[in-house]
Formats: sequence, structure tokens, C-alpha cells
Amino acid sequence: MRERTTFVKPKNSIVGNIYFDLGNVLAQTRDVQAALESYEAAKEFGFKTELMDSRIAEFESLAKKAERQGKFIDFIKDNFKEVFWTTLAGLVLFIFLIIWWIRKRKKRKGNTVYSK
Repeated sequence: MRERTTFVKPKNSIVGNIYFDLGNVLAQTRDVQAALESYEAAKEFGFKTELMDSRIAEFESLAKKAERQGKFIDFIKDNFKEVFWTTLAGLVLFIFLIIWWIRKRKKRKGNTVYSK
């Protein structure tokens, strides 16, 4: 598309509309980042609607969310051993505390004298 539009000067609403439509297709078939790039091209050619503005806002939000999630997954992959051992230690501590609490409760019940 970019190759074909190199000969068309910006502020051409027809080409802008085509880029907008391409962005809609890319959002459904590829990803929102590709759609955002197409919407930016539509803006360059003077295409502007409230629908496109609302989609840009929504897709930017989704792209940021995906970026944060990707960073978290990369962190887990890069630090797998540390995350594994820390999680395992936390689980063992949690089980130990539950056993301690149950034993403490049983001792307290065993020492209680009931009066009639």
C-alpha cells in the first residue's frame, strides 16, 4: 500500500479511507499495532472520524496492556529459577504455618476444662 501511495500527496481522503479500512482488517487479522500504524497513515492523508479516534484510543490501551504482559512474561522467562524457588519456598512456608496453626488449635482444645 505504501508503495502505491508514494505518488499520491497527503490530504487525499480516498487514500485515507483506504488506510482506515486496511487498519480495520489488520486489527481483526493481525494485531492492533499494525492497525495503529495504518490509522496513522490514514491521519496523514487527512482522514478523520470519531470512530477512528475511538479505535485508536482503545487499540493504544490494548497495545500498552500487551506490552506490560510481554514484559512480565519475559521477566519470568529470564528469572525462572529464582521465581520457581521463591514460589516453592513460599508454598512450603504456607503449609508449615497451616500445620502449626492446626496443632496450636488442637492443643488449646485439649487443655480446655469443661464445667457442668
